[in-house]
Amino acid sequence: MSSIVFPQDFLCEHTPARSRVFVMLAIFEGPHTLKAVLTCADPALAQRAADALSAVTRGVSSPLLDSEIEQVLNDLPPAPAASFRQALQWLRDRSWPAIDVGPSALRDPSASPAAGLTYNRSSHVTETEFGSRPDFAALFPAEDCDCEQENCDICMGWQLTPRTADLLHTALKALADQAFDDIEEHGSAPVEKDGRGDWSFFDRLPRITWNQDAEWRRQIARACDDLTDDLVRGDWPTPRNNAEEIVLHLAIHDGPTWEEQKEDIGDKAHEAIPRHSSDYDWDMCSEMLFQDHDILMLYDEGLDGIENPGDDANRYLSMGDLRPSAWFEYFANVEPRDPARGFRR
Repeated sequence: MSSIVFPQDFLCEHTPARSRVFVMLAIFEGPHTLKAVLTCADPALAQRAADALSAVTRGVSSPLLDSEIEQVLNDLPPAPAASFRQALQWLRDRSWPAIDVGPSALRDPSASPAAGLTYNRSSHVTETEFGSRPDFAALFPAEDCDCEQENCDICMGWQLTPRTADLLHTALKALADQAFDDIEEHGSAPVEKDGRGDWSFFDRLPRITWNQDAEWRRQIARACDDLTDDLVRGDWPTPRNNAEEIVLHLAIHDGPTWEEQKEDIGDKAHEAIPRHSSDYDWDMCSEMLFQDHDILMLYDEGLDGIENPGDDANRYLSMGDLRPSAWFEYFANVEPRDPARGFRR
């Protein structure tokens, strides 16, 4: 069955042998997926190609971009140059080819349309000998392959493996619990710079958020739960606003700690999940799950003010409104979450 796709972004994967450019496709009534666009030996050139394609996807049009595209075409070897040119044509014509998806990849017909563009299967929460928990092996089936053929979807793609998904789920749930605990204990009290107050979560956010009230903080906690729910549905935890971006960055940062903790305590449920060669690739999670990393600039005190869309650096980098009051506004290229979903606590 063929399904309509919408290119959302272009990303790079770099290995010692080669660099590859992928397109992230949003599938109508299906999951996000990655498809290889081109491969070349020069990582800097691959990144330039990805950046140029991303700019065209965002609707950027300028002589500077046109010049960069021509330079990339001249610098690429003939085969990847042809692939780059074809991708450009599809983007400009808004005619990216449909792809085949199986029935299991389509949205559960009983789900609300607001449940998320990337809903790809019904919830897999199962009763196991370890208790009730998502069946990540079923939700994120992953394969290992070492053929390294350029037409191999496994070798040329990136997979969110079931073990990695389990740790992200654990990290996001823990962050949500910590956020709600902070709200119960501190309410709208400001976070203090010297670390006093015994905070579990909100002192980890950029300093410009430390005076936000309890209602704002509840929405941050819910952002953790929203991404957790994505994983339970079998979707990549793809941030839809600035709040979800920041909490996913924290979850990825915490991933190695949870990996060590599960090993230390002998978590049998985690150990029962099949292993894959790309387990726990946190760098690739950071690369693949975000549209950009602009939100992290808010941690740099030397860039105070850059969150304001009127700031010169903000305008130059086209960062948009990163002020805390705008953190829950949805990005233009995603579907908003159901406004009636409520709060867990």
